[in-house]
Amino acid sequence: MDFPSGAISSGGGCIGAAQMLAYRQDTVTDIALQAGYASPEAFAHAFQRVMGCSPSAFRAQPDWQSWEHILASTQERLPMTDFLASLKIVDEPAIEVLAMTHRGDPRELGETVRRFIAWRRQYGLHPARYRTFNVFHTPPDVAANDFRIDLCVEAPQRSDIDRENVFRTHLPSGRAAVITATGSDTRIRAAFDWLYRDWLPTSGDEPTDHPPWLERIDLALDIPESQRQWRAVVPLTAARRTP
Repeated sequence: MDFPSGAISSGGGCIGAAQMLAYRQDTVTDIALQAGYASPEAFAHAFQRVMGCSPSAFRAQPDWQSWEHILASTQERLPMTDFLASLKIVDEPAIEVLAMTHRGDPRELGETVRRFIAWRRQYGLHPARYRTFNVFHTPPDVAANDFRIDLCVEAPQRSDIDRENVFRTHLPSGRAAVITATGSDTRIRAAFDWLYRDWLPTSGDEPTDHPPWLERIDLALDIPESQRQWRAVVPLTAARRTP
């Protein structure tokens, strides 16, 4: 599975390049040029200064904790109060998916993402053809040992896929509150916070027992995080609450 290439915006910088090093198979030289650097040497110098290691060292053994810290310090400041305009109550279809689970410290999630991408690439499950989802079994602030998220891909109608590290499940059909928007993981968390903290208590609706999920519509690493589109989905019971 090869993600689309292209120039990283100046805002992406070494953060975007680090993602490409971890998740794509491009050479370090190609990534340096795509990230807008005049030479691999200039890229290596900037990467060392920002990330604290060489591009090759990061690719071999990504330091996800440092990456998360730097990412959090550079996230865009977007307004978090416009979710109501993007909210729709829709009937979601059931979707069969293949899922890989990450349990434990969320700061180590990047390594599970690497395995998931490698598995998808092995079987040609390109995001342009097979939709991508994250299912949140626990809130982001849960104790690290209890944290769980499922990385999911729309299941193909094939029998040749090794499922040693994945399992088949489904996203349920039915009513759901859906926010379609763009932005980084910070904005995604804010959307779910708004749905559960602000909207649900006054909506007359109740969530089901199924955990919420995210559809990642844009996965191309050459698209800045602030422009990547996604859908935040909270499944709802069939009937509204009586006031």
